[in-house]
Amino acid sequence: MTSPISSFTNATDTTIPSATNFIISGSGISSIQTIDSTYSYIIFSSGILTLNVIKDITVDLLLVGGGGGGGKFGGGGGAGQVLYTTNFNLPNGTHSITIGNGGFGAVDLYGNGNNGNNSSITINAITYTALGGGGGGTRNDSGGYYGRAGNNGGSGGGGSHSDFSSAINVGGSSTKNIYSNWTSLGNAGGEGKDITTGGYGSGGGGGAGSVGANAGTNSGGNGGSGINLTSIFGTIVGHSGWFGGGGGGGSYSGTSGTAGFGNDGLFGGGGNGTINGSGINGLANTGGGWWC
Repeated sequence: MTSPISSFTNATDTTIPSATNFIISGSGISSIQTIDSTYSYIIFSSGILTLNVIKDITVDLLLVGGGGGGGKFGGGGGAGQVLYTTNFNLPNGTHSITIGNGGFGAVDLYGNGNNGNNSSITINAITYTALGGGGGGTRNDSGGYYGRAGNNGGSGGGGSHSDFSSAINVGGSSTKNIYSNWTSLGNAGGEGKDITTGGYGSGGGGGAGSVGANAGTNSGGNGGSGINLTSIFGTIVGHSGWFGGGGGGGSYSGTSGTAGFGNDGLFGGGGNGTINGSGINGLANTGGGWWC
């Protein structure tokens, strides 16, 4: 399972020190990082919490769903939905926040990886939800070695390899939520490879920045790229400001898919697929999926 996956970032007004604007309670982990007298971060990284706002403030809000778990002999997990808005009026009152954990990877060949859990904030009885990423598809060894489709989610999981020509083992779709004046990001997973000639390969999980790649010859598909939000939220949160990389698809022989990325290396948080083995977790608090 990936580590807890979500962040909430806010800007205070310009009249009082940032830490005096809020009271945080509940069962979870949060931290406040004050930048100066006019701006601070509140980061929620796990659990269910409440945020009591002392006075109306203008904020930037970021929600990221938990990354999907990878399939066994299969596709990469999809990234959690990335959902954000800027210059949002957060009213005085108590608001509830839920942080979605990452999904467990498949432990056998009887089912896909689990979807990541949703992250949400409720403001004035309106709930804004970033969906967890779709679990990666697992090959169906009990049903004739056909591949399974990746699960739908914030970003879709990758489809698994199939020993036969199949239209089933496609990547999952993005079923991301859409809200007025919010930016919502998520993409589909990649398709698994058909037939054993040329080796095995499963599709990459979708990312916030792009779709997961289809499996190649003797290789798993790359996870979809993450999204660079440094211009809005800086580099303190996420993976140096990147969020939502998809997990790379696995392969049985040959070259495995690589992690979701967005410019350089693992930025974006997606986990690598591996050759003949277990995958690597997505990075904590970035919404990246992974393959197992």
